[in-house]
Amino acid sequence: GKPLPGRENIVLTRSKDYQASGVTVIHSIDELQKYINSEQEAFIIGGAQLYELLLTKAQSIYLTQIKKEFEGDVCFPELDLKNDFQLVEESPVFHSTKNELPYQFIKLERRPKL
Repeated sequence: GKPLPGRENIVLTRSKDYQASGVTVIHSIDELQKYINSEQEAFIIGGAQLYELLLTKAQSIYLTQIKKEFEGDVCFPELDLKNDFQLVEESPVFHSTKNELPYQFIKLERRPKL
């Protein structure tokens, strides 16, 4: 794929030889945490291992939920909506023009710690 336009793209990879134009390449979670300023907004776009590693640090989740069951061996981690996150925005259900799949945009915010 190509870098997403209009923003900094950071690739986290274990491969020390990985190079790509238009992206910042980082090789560890520790290096990533040092690179991203705590005041800076960063969007994590996958994959599953990265979600697992960084979900505990997320304050907001922008989720596209496809309203269909798929077979597979990798899924987005289960979210604890009772204790960790709360629903703050929910779009209407849309249908893909390409294949009529129903989908919805959802925004979740981390619940304040008590």
